[in-house]
Amino acid sequence: MKFPRDKFLLLNYFGLPVLLLATAYLVMSYYDFAHTTPLEINEEELYQYHFAMITNGQNSTYWENVYEGACEAAKPYKAYVEQVGKSIREDTSVADKLEMARYSNYDGVLVYPEDSLEVEQNIDALVAEGVPVITLQRDSDKSKRQAFVGVNDYFLGQAYGRRLKEMGRSNSQYISVLFPGSTYGQDNRKWFLQGLKNSLGTEDYSIDYQIVKDEGGLSNAENIIDKLITGIGDHRAPDSIICLNNEITELAYQIISDRGMLDKSSIIGSYISESIIEDIIAGDIKFTIIPNPDDLGKKAVGELIRYRKYGVANYSGNVEFIVVDKQNAAEYWGGFQ
Repeated sequence: MKFPRDKFLLLNYFGLPVLLLATAYLVMSYYDFAHTTPLEINEEELYQYHFAMITNGQNSTYWENVYEGACEAAKPYKAYVEQVGKSIREDTSVADKLEMARYSNYDGVLVYPEDSLEVEQNIDALVAEGVPVITLQRDSDKSKRQAFVGVNDYFLGQAYGRRLKEMGRSNSQYISVLFPGSTYGQDNRKWFLQGLKNSLGTEDYSIDYQIVKDEGGLSNAENIIDKLITGIGDHRAPDSIICLNNEITELAYQIISDRGMLDKSSIIGSYISESIIEDIIAGDIKFTIIPNPDDLGKKAVGELIRYRKYGVANYSGNVEFIVVDKQNAAEYWGGFQ
């Protein structure tokens, strides 16, 4: 069957304009879509610097606050701060995270260092590859890190001493300090104790210390605290126990509370957590001292930016610290809601 010639001419006459109109419509539709639909762009590609932040407790509220301060300080310089190992197991060591950072092409690293040779070696390896490293809160002064930003141990010891004197308890107090072995090396302990003694004086206070080890998840903290409150040698239970990280603080509260000795041995904490704030509000933990997290994050990023731009950084930068007690603990409660 032949297609009628007049119908073919009619289709040819109207078909071409219809095809052109359809093509124009498709082009305009695509143009409209392209200009009204946001494209998925990797946000990191927009930044000039890519920094890593490495800690051994990054899921805690305190380190989240440090991270927020770091991100805020980084934005004006088009810098992106990444928490290394955020999605992996919490017990992954700082040394392992530093090892990971070596193969990720970061422009700088912020790290809360553990007191170990492996950490020092990994810091040195990063620096040798041209990656500047700034230590946060605790220093690794035997490494080749570019700068340290945190609270001076001597000044921190003084702060604890001043606050203990303000508590107004009777003289001849016995105070025991519990140092976390992974982050308080010999020099750190020496300077902290010196500041504490100089602030308290030695006539009215006797001071000793214990080192809490944490090896492969095994800690001797419970054994140390249990012996302290039952008396070691010629010593009676301490009037005050200074616990220098949040894990030791929480464990000390649990043990001393279970033994019914909260009225005999005052717990003095370090850092904050939901349970620590609750216990301070209840009056069971007397106070805790924290480095200002916002100040720490901002100043640390500032040193990385300074080094990336000018090739120098301040050797040491101090941050302010905050005493959290029953009077102001409620101000920090919002961070846990």
